[in-house]
Amino acid sequence: MASVFCVCQNGPQHLKNPRFKQAIRMSQIPFDHPHIDWDNNDLYLELSLFYNHVGFVFNGPLSKLKAEEKAEWLGTCTGSQGQEIYKTLHWGEGE
Repeated sequence: MASVFCVCQNGPQHLKNPRFKQAIRMSQIPFDHPHIDWDNNDLYLELSLFYNHVGFVFNGPLSKLKAEEKAEWLGTCTGSQGQEIYKTLHWGEGE
């Protein structure tokens, strides 16, 4: 595993967490990570391109991840604006 420098206030306990280790491994997979340009004038087109790119990534380099792990990873690609939008959504049981 790659060397990770931690400056956390409570120490590096999370470095021993298997999910954290998996996230480090995933970040080392060589592919273009999807992103959204929230300043694009054609946001519909931008979201369509993002959707297509995510589909290719989930069917390719990240195909072995569980759905929950894919969802968590996807949250890192939307940026702070996407994460703020996510907070406003209302999810039902099992969605």
